[in-house]
Amino acid sequence: MSQFTVPPIWLPFPSEESPAAHALEQHALAWVHDMGFLHNARTRQHYQAGKFWFLVAHCFPHGAPAALQVVVEWDSWAFMLDDESDIGRLRRRPAVLRRVLDQLLLVFENKLRHTTPLFVGLQAVWNHMQPWATPSWRGRFRESVARTFAALVWEAENRARGRTPDQSTYIKWRRASSGLATHLDLADFTEGIALSEAVRTHPLIAQLSDCANDVISWTNDLFSLERELAHREVHNLVVVVAAEHHLSLADAFQRVHAMNAQRIDDFLTLEKQLPNFPDGSGVERYINVLHSWMRGNLDWSIATGRYTPVETDQPSQQPSFLDPLGQPKRAGLFSRWRRRDAARLIPAEVLAR
Repeated sequence: MSQFTVPPIWLPFPSEESPAAHALEQHALAWVHDMGFLHNARTRQHYQAGKFWFLVAHCFPHGAPAALQVVVEWDSWAFMLDDESDIGRLRRRPAVLRRVLDQLLLVFENKLRHTTPLFVGLQAVWNHMQPWATPSWRGRFRESVARTFAALVWEAENRARGRTPDQSTYIKWRRASSGLATHLDLADFTEGIALSEAVRTHPLIAQLSDCANDVISWTNDLFSLERELAHREVHNLVVVVAAEHHLSLADAFQRVHAMNAQRIDDFLTLEKQLPNFPDGSGVERYINVLHSWMRGNLDWSIATGRYTPVETDQPSQQPSFLDPLGQPKRAGLFSRWRRRDAARLIPAEVLAR
């Protein structure tokens, strides 16, 4: 039995699932296979246990199916990168991680520097976003990704220095590492939302977005605690609260659960304070996306096998989709693909610097 069983988390939003859920699962499996991320039973099982299609289907239950396919590609890619930075070979190598992420950001400028799966996969997703993307949206999405990447480097620096962040600093960076901002950008595609800059930056909209982000992030921290303890991970609100307030992990776990409940109440209070925005502003649909994300993330956290603890702190022993032998499975899928480049998902010359 789990040492840290998450008590019920009350959310006044219904559980919903996209009718495209099964198709999303099939699309996701085909995509990661074609990108070269999976090539044996172990990595396939590890990916399937994550149920990233479930997350997309429950967080965007009313999304357009074609757009949801792009979102599940993005999530599959992003979770692979997240594992590589959290429990993989880059977890305590901030300088190398920063170089990798800086080169990945060049993909958004259509400057593909490497033809390994990590880079080619991002280019493929980015290409699939283009039918919906406007110039302003491209810039906004790139900035959201850059903030997430900065949080990954910050975490790697903390690990390398053996440093546990304080609570307020952690909460600030956790909003970036969650990646929610990229999904709120993608809601423009899935829901047809087009908030004006004035609405997007309205103080109450910003506060509601932060509240939802905290609920999503802290819920995740509750469910992922045992897995992260197995990897001696300090980037979990329970660990941070225990260290700052000199609590046992059990007491900190209960405190974070209570903090999360309070944050849900904060969201509901703020929502009642929203002014009447003009018809067509997109605010109602945006708030509904926040509802769906809080509920969908909770449902996924219960359903996923992603947070099953692995009792080792050795990156090389982790089941990883970042397989060094990965390569696209369809001949000719990318004209720039060269077999000799398939030695690593992350280019050897980048890691060697």
